[in-house]
Amino acid sequence: QVPEIAIVLGYAFLLSIIFFVVDLRAFWRREQFFFVAAAREVVLATIAIYVDSVATYMVAVTNEHRRENIQLQDNVQHLLQVVFAQNRNLEALFLKLPEMVAAEAIFHAAALAVVVAAWGGQERVSVFAVLARAAKTMRCCRLLRVACYVSTVMPSQSMDCFVNRYDETYSLREHFREAVSHWRVGGGCNDLIYSGHGVVLSLVALIYVDHARDSGVRAALPQWFWWRVGHAALRIVYARMHMSVDLVVSLAVTSLTWHLSSLPSWEVSAAAPLPLHKPNGACTTDAERPPLAADFSVVPGVLSATGRAAVQRWIAITIATALAGFGLLVVNSNEAGPISEYNTERLHRIALAGESTGKRREMRLFCAMLHIE
Repeated sequence: QVPEIAIVLGYAFLLSIIFFVVDLRAFWRREQFFFVAAAREVVLATIAIYVDSVATYMVAVTNEHRRENIQLQDNVQHLLQVVFAQNRNLEALFLKLPEMVAAEAIFHAAALAVVVAAWGGQERVSVFAVLARAAKTMRCCRLLRVACYVSTVMPSQSMDCFVNRYDETYSLREHFREAVSHWRVGGGCNDLIYSGHGVVLSLVALIYVDHARDSGVRAALPQWFWWRVGHAALRIVYARMHMSVDLVVSLAVTSLTWHLSSLPSWEVSAAAPLPLHKPNGACTTDAERPPLAADFSVVPGVLSATGRAAVQRWIAITIATALAGFGLLVVNSNEAGPISEYNTERLHRIALAGESTGKRREMRLFCAMLHIE
């Protein structure tokens, strides 16, 4: 995959464009009418992803066959193995090509947004409107994914996954405490139908299909993006991180949800309608006011008092959600396994067989397995 340092440098380059090229005041004057919708959908999508994280953990630890290695037949993976067994050079090329991961896909979406803001694409598309649509699609896909893998538990295709990632000594209550107090990425120990990774990749590809031309980039870019999504899906199946059906359903559901979603309306108070101003200074009548934000060359003048209050409120909510989300990711984020810091502390609380403390003895067996490849 693309090195993380390259993505970090890419973000630094995008920040330099934002500060030195983008007219931030003009950007905000146009985009403020879609900020509330974007912030609301981003917050709801974040909550949905957190629910997905908790559900992934709890499904893994409550699976009745979590200690068994049940291998399902995946014909796509079998076909790849047969083809690569006959041509090792093709396999080497397949594995050498950088696999697109979620971090890289999100960077490409951010790059498209910066290009639109910096070089006049806002007259054809709104960055915050597209963000709201994408976040709504992500929320719906994540919640539907939770409903799918909670209703039918599929076995993990990774050998000895549970014993290497989860603590056998935890009670159900301790497992739940771990699930809700830490935000984990990377999936669990079940075949999660459908793939959340596939949702992110296909969603960014759909954004490029619909809005790459609005930003002035080459029309061939969306096709290149879909080619990389297909390659990443095959890499995921080949590594047995997902079954091929997970990727097929992921691409289909994301595409359908994206096309069923619509861009948000202008956030202008109906109690105080304002004239709309075109770039040439001419005004439109209320009858010409677009019901949806389809004509981005028409811009309302100013936000109403209600709109300004809503913007301030959702700025605070978005910041609070970001702090809570990053806090769950950063603080003690590696406590899923048997050699976590939490388990290290628990070792000191395990009463020895011959110890007499005057209190009820807590006899618990702790076993840590470390596999080094």
